Amino acid sequence: MVKCEICSEEFRAITWTHLHKHEITLTEYRSQGYSLGNYRGKTFLYRNRATLNHMYWELSMTLDEIAVELEASVTTIHTWMNRLDVPRRPSYYGMHIGVTNHVNLSIRALEFLNGCMLGDGNLASNSKVSARYTHSNKHTGYLEWVEQQLHNFELKTSPRFYKHQWVYRGKPLVAYSLATLTYAELLPLYNCWYPTSSAKLPPGDLQLTPLMLREWYVGDGTLRTYRGKTETSHSVLLCNYSFTRDKKEMLAKQLRLMGLQLSVLNEGFLIRTASTPHFFKLIGDCPVPEIYGYKWPRRGSHEQLRLL
Repeated sequence: MVKCEICSEEFRAITWTHLHKHEITLTEYRSQGYSLGNYRGKTFLYRNRATLNHMYWELSMTLDEIAVELEASVTTIHTWMNRLDVPRRPSYYGMHIGVTNHVNLSIRALEFLNGCMLGDGNLASNSKVSARYTHSNKHTGYLEWVEQQLHNFELKTSPRFYKHQWVYRGKPLVAYSLATLTYAELLPLYNCWYPTSSAKLPPGDLQLTPLMLREWYVGDGTLRTYRGKTETSHSVLLCNYSFTRDKKEMLAKQLRLMGLQLSVLNEGFLIRTASTPHFFKLIGDCPVPEIYGYKWPRRGSHEQLRLL
């Protein structure tokens, strides 16, 4: 038996798993002159199934990393994993484990991403362990603002925007897109928005918030202006052509719960004139007025005065 010099517990051999609880490695423990104990005359920590399982599955260490930590060869680690029936990770997991990024997504970050997804945002995944967020727009200034918001949420992006050119009805068009790095925490969000195919559909448990409503409107909303003889009024169109009927009914219910009167159209949701002041009170000021300020009623107009 050997006693742990940190907690005084006694073991036949001090394992890597035990030292990990004390946040110290085998090498650091040994360098202080402490004994790890013996098993049949040698230290065979890799013969402990709990140790191998913890390092391989819970800490996602590779066989090379385990071999270095336990002072054994990769072949020895591989042999004992088979003997102790420690299951191996799927091949696709091994391909991405070394490059997958991680981030702690706050509630506000999720609201921002879900709001953008209702508009021009998209999620993409080429693996079973991670996904990335992409956003397209014709204004690079707006993409720079979106990029800054993503950085504020600790989501890193690719170093440059991608330019897309195409011709629509004889007219050349240009747009730009940004993309984040792949993150494991974006995969659940991807699975919620793309449950069965490449078609983007809002999750069934989505709960709209003012922030989500703002990002949806900025990305895919239109301000309709009606000029009368004595006053000007407005309505708002939240565009969406791709959502299924049941998803539109779900979103319509959410919008009505926010106190908005609306009509469901083929192209989206029309917020009626009577509810337009309340709509703009909900979403607040335009986050990028130099680009999308025109989507907000002008100050001084009849409608804007009602907001104030």
